[in-house]
Amino acid sequence: MPFNLDPEANYLLVSVESNLALDVENASTERGARLLLQAITGNASQQWRIVQQEDGVYQIVNAKSNLLVTDHDGELVQDNRSYAPHQLWRLDPISGFQEEYQISEPERGVFLVPQDGQNGAQVRVGPVPPVWPPIARWHIRAS
Repeated sequence: MPFNLDPEANYLLVSVESNLALDVENASTERGARLLLQAITGNASQQWRIVQQEDGVYQIVNAKSNLLVTDHDGELVQDNRSYAPHQLWRLDPISGFQEEYQISEPERGVFLVPQDGQNGAQVRVGPVPPVWPPIARWHIRAS
């Protein structure tokens, strides 16, 4: 566990490179809405509950929609809870980087990586080089 996470608390997932937060496109509460990087506003669509499951994996649940971060063919969307591997995530501290984490889908061995560091950039899953560039590192902040 990266730190003492409260499953009832809300957290912001913030890109180290851009200081932008993981957000639901248009603050939607609909299934299939894409996940993007957006300027930090503190809106409920940027707040996430991180709920530990078995084997050190987590479900990441949007505070506004109550839908889960879901890998849909490499694109990150929010969707209903299904307990499938594409909704389970590891949050691992990155050695040598204070309070920075990699967020990975262990079933496929892919990581949360924004398309780029720009406001509105889509967040996807993909491979990451072994040097952990800032675009593939995240802060987990209490909201």
